[in-house]
Amino acid sequence: MTMLTGDNARTARALAAQAGIADVRAELRPEDKATAIGELSKAGSVAMIGDGINDAAPASAHRHRDGSDRLRCGDRVCGRGLHGS
Repeated sequence: MTMLTGDNARTARALAAQAGIADVRAELRPEDKATAIGELSKAGSVAMIGDGINDAAPASAHRHRDGSDRLRCGDRVCGRGLHGS
């Protein structure tokens, strides 16, 4: 599991440790997240949970393996729940 976040590295590492996530990539811009999602998707399915507008671009930038731009509903979940998370 990988955490991609725009938060500072110290905060990201602390939250990831609590969640048992070893691969933490912090201080990312939306385009950095989109690139990481593309790289991660080459290894298999990708799920994404986002809580803000900065997560829309990375979520929609992922391309199908056939090159099309449509969302892969089975590979990614974008959600916004109670209190924005």
